[in-house]
Amino acid sequence: VDECVQTPDICHQNANCTNTEGSYSCQCLKGYTGDGKLNCSDIDECTSPNVCIQNSQCSNTVGSYVCQCVVGYSGDGYSNCTDINECKQSYSVCHSLAKCSDTEGTFSCQCDSGFTGDGIVNCTDVDECSQSPSVCHQHAKCTNTIGSYSCQCNQGFLGDGIQDCAENRPPQFTTPRTVNAILNNDTKIQIMAVDPENQDMTFTLLLNGTLTTAQISKQLLTISNLKENGTVYVQVQDEMGAKNILILQVNAFKCPCVHNGKCYQNKTIVYPIQLSDYLCQCEDPYTGDRCEIRPNPCNELPCYPGLECSIAQNSEGFTCEECPTLFEGDGKQCALKPTEEKSSVVSEMTLTDQKWDDQLKTKTSKTYKNLASQLTVEVGMVQKLRNIDKDFKMFGFRLKCFIFSYHTCR
Repeated sequence: VDECVQTPDICHQNANCTNTEGSYSCQCLKGYTGDGKLNCSDIDECTSPNVCIQNSQCSNTVGSYVCQCVVGYSGDGYSNCTDINECKQSYSVCHSLAKCSDTEGTFSCQCDSGFTGDGIVNCTDVDECSQSPSVCHQHAKCTNTIGSYSCQCNQGFLGDGIQDCAENRPPQFTTPRTVNAILNNDTKIQIMAVDPENQDMTFTLLLNGTLTTAQISKQLLTISNLKENGTVYVQVQDEMGAKNILILQVNAFKCPCVHNGKCYQNKTIVYPIQLSDYLCQCEDPYTGDRCEIRPNPCNELPCYPGLECSIAQNSEGFTCEECPTLFEGDGKQCALKPTEEKSSVVSEMTLTDQKWDDQLKTKTSKTYKNLASQLTVEVGMVQKLRNIDKDFKMFGFRLKCFIFSYHTCR
């Protein structure tokens, strides 16, 4: 008899019935334990060790169990559970102002520098300027910004505002406090200053004092049409606002040029303090530092050859000796008189072996007399040898030549 068929519920509902020769047996299903006939209770597999792999959680079910990877891991829970990198998810797990850091099985969120909060749902700005001790130097102003702050040294101080705020020293003038300027002329003065912090500087003319025609462009001060002594006030200011004032005494002096010479400032002089700092432009024919020198006009040999030239206080600055006998003219030019043209001949002869001497221009000089005497003798000898019956008259010398005349005897 097959008891399992004849009596279907002969075994427990969670057991299998097996017919045997002359009998039957009841065996609890997998996941159950008991006699199979009256008792088949569920086995809790999760109480046994190592039912699930590491990083997997066991959950008992009726007649079985389930392994599921814990939070932060992914896999089937039975053979693999790998770490999930939450920081690479398609959605942000942290606040927009926080940084995500992946760890084994989890992650962390940390607010950016300058912000505070849990990093996940909250990151608020930190007001560093309200912290104690101060994040800025004692001589600096703190300004809070989103996620940060700035420190700026107070007016009159220089530095990074955090560790250093040193007092800003004003520029120092290197220009002399007294200069000279020409009356009724332009004088340009280079205003010089040095800034201890090497900042850019701005120069301003505060007021002219007693000078009404002064102006400044960058560092060049121009004083025009000066009538009398005066004072100029120049201010220098650096980028940080440090200031200094130059009180410049301007002394007026008369142009040292004479004979209508014009006075000009020497362009290489930036601080005119003495007369030599100015140049004179002389009118012809004057020369010299102050146009005080008039060249000797006689050096140009303006007179007729053989005639003496003398310095004179006239428009030309010289006079010439009168023209010699048989000649007429103003001494600069001499021509043979008309009454003598038929009987006299004026000639020049080149001196080949005689070096020129300026003394030959002066008839009273020893050099002139010696050479004239020598030539008179030599010419007379030549006339005698050639039977020339003419008077010989010595007129004078000019460069490399001497001038004489033959006068026909009557």
